[in-house]
Amino acid sequence: MASLVLASSTCTPNSFSSSLSSSSSYSNSLFGNKSSKILIIGKNYHRFNFSCKATNGGAENPRRHISQKGQNSQTALKIDRRNVLLGLGGLYGTAANLERSAIALPVPGPDITTCGDATPDSGIHTVQYSCCPPVTSIEDYKIPTMSITKMRPAAHLVSEKYKAKFSEAIKLMKKLPKDDPRNFYNQAEVHCAYCNGAYKQLGYPDKELQVHFSWLFLPFHRWYLYFFERILGKLIGDPNFAIPFWNWDNPSGMRMPPLYLDSNFSMFDCYRNSDHLNKLVDLNYNGTENDEPDLVRIINNLNVVHKAMYENSHTGYGVFGGEIHGGEDPISEGGSIENPHNLVHRWVGDPTQPYNENMGNFYSAAKDPIFYGHHGNVDRLWSLWKDLDSKNTDPTDDDWRNSSFLFYDENKKLDVKSTPRLKKSTNVGSTFSGTTRAVVFPVTLDKEVMVVVQRPTKSRTKEEKENTPEVLVLEGIEYSMEKFVKFDVYINDEDENGHAAPSNTEYLGSFTSLPHRGKHAMKGMARLVLGLTTALEGLEADNDDTVVVTLVPRAGSEDVKVGSINIKFASRK
Repeated sequence: MASLVLASSTCTPNSFSSSLSSSSSYSNSLFGNKSSKILIIGKNYHRFNFSCKATNGGAENPRRHISQKGQNSQTALKIDRRNVLLGLGGLYGTAANLERSAIALPVPGPDITTCGDATPDSGIHTVQYSCCPPVTSIEDYKIPTMSITKMRPAAHLVSEKYKAKFSEAIKLMKKLPKDDPRNFYNQAEVHCAYCNGAYKQLGYPDKELQVHFSWLFLPFHRWYLYFFERILGKLIGDPNFAIPFWNWDNPSGMRMPPLYLDSNFSMFDCYRNSDHLNKLVDLNYNGTENDEPDLVRIINNLNVVHKAMYENSHTGYGVFGGEIHGGEDPISEGGSIENPHNLVHRWVGDPTQPYNENMGNFYSAAKDPIFYGHHGNVDRLWSLWKDLDSKNTDPTDDDWRNSSFLFYDENKKLDVKSTPRLKKSTNVGSTFSGTTRAVVFPVTLDKEVMVVVQRPTKSRTKEEKENTPEVLVLEGIEYSMEKFVKFDVYINDEDENGHAAPSNTEYLGSFTSLPHRGKHAMKGMARLVLGLTTALEGLEADNDDTVVVTLVPRAGSEDVKVGSINIKFASRK
C-alpha cells in the first residue's frame, strides 16, 4: 500500500504527528522504551434485545458459537473474557494459542503486539506514521472514588475563565514529551488505531478491531472521553475539571462553538471546512452545500435528532447499533445516534485535504480538539435517551458486557477493568449542563423550552382552513394560583437577539393568571389554545411538516408545568 501524504498547507497544527516516520514494523520508537501499564476496560450493561439473522441452514443465532472447522459449536468451551485478560503476565502468549471456540465471544481487546498499518480509505493508502501504542504490562483499572460529580458545560456557553483554563490544559497536553502516552497527539492515535484498521482482535489475527458501526460505538467513546478528561485535570491540578460538549442538537449551539475558533487558544485547529466556521451545522449533510435558511436548517436538524432519539432508537439497530462478537469481521450497523454523529464529522473536516482531515476521517479526527466536544454531546445524548423513558436501558448481554478496550490513564498506565458502573455517565464522574436538556413532558418552565411539533397535515385548501382552523394546544398547564403567572408562546422564532414582539407573526399569544385561590386548591390546571393558520401563512410555513414552538417564561413560571403540546384542528361554532 502507498503511504498517505497530506496536501501541502501553511497550517501546521499537526506538525508533531505528521513528522512521524512511516513504519511497517512498528518498533514503538514513538513512545520510547519506558515501561508503562495498560488499562483494559470491559463493559457491563442492562439488557437490550436484538434479533439475529439465521444462517447455515437456519441456526437460531450463528454468532453465539464460533468454532474451528469440523468442531461441534454447541459444545465449544466458553471462557469469560475477564478471566483471560486478568492472566496479565501470560496474557498475549496464552490467548493467542487458544482455539477460537475457547475464547469468549465478547469482542476482545486489541492485540497490541501485532498492531500494524492504519489506512484512511479502503486499503489503498496507509497513514504515514504509527498509530500503535507500546507493548506493556497490564493492570486492573478501578474507577477512583469521586467526592463530586463533574458538570460538563455546553461549549457555546462557557465563560472566558473556563476558556482560558481549557486552553491551558490542552496546551500542556500538547507539550508533553513525545514518549509520553498522554501527549495530545499520542492520545489522538488511540482513535486512529481502533478505527482505521491498525488493531486486530486479540486471538483473532485476521479480524480487524473496529469500534464504529456497532454496539461498541457508545461505550468506547465514553471511556475515551473519560481518560482524556482525567489527563487534562491531572495536568492543570484540577481533578474535577470537566470537558465541554458541543450542543449541536440545540438551536443556540448548532454553530461551531467560539472557543474552538480562536487561533490564540489551544483548541484551534485549521484543518476545518472554512465555509462552515460560522454556519449552522447540517445534520443532513451529504457533502454538498445547502443554502437553506437558518430556520429551515434548525427545523431539519431538530427532526434528525428527534428521529434518532425517539422513532429510530427502537427500530432497526436501535440507538446502540448491531451486535458484534469476538472473531467476527467489522459490521456496518451503526445506531441511530451514530448516523448524525458521522455527518458532524464530515461537516467539520477540511475538504481541501486528501481525506477531509482532520475531523472528516476517523484516523485524524481526534487531532482536532473539537472532536472531544462533539463526542461529549454524543455521550450526553446517550444519557438523555435513557432519561426519556424507563424502558430505555442498556444491554446486559454478556458478549457486550465483557468486551474490552485499552486506554492510557492520567498516570501513564494502561489497565483492565470490567465495570458495571459504565452504564451511566454520572458513574464515571460526569454529567452535563442542565441548560440544554431534552424536552420530556411534563416540562417545567424554569427556563425557555423549544420543541418541534408535528403537524397533522399541511397545504390545506382555503375552505378547510376556514371550516377547521389549525390550532396549537397546550394541555395540562399546572400553575400556582397564589401569584401572577405569564409565559409567551412563539413559533419558528429565529431572532437570536431576543424574541419577536407581539406585533410580529412569530408571536402566538400568552398564558396569564392573576393571584386567586379557591377554597382548597393552591394549584390551578389550565389549557391554552392558540390559532396557527394565519401565523403559518404569514411565515410562509404552510407547507412545513413541523413547527418549532418556543415557550418563554416571563413571570412566576419557575414552577409552571406543561403536560403536552400538540397541533389540532378546531371546529368553528
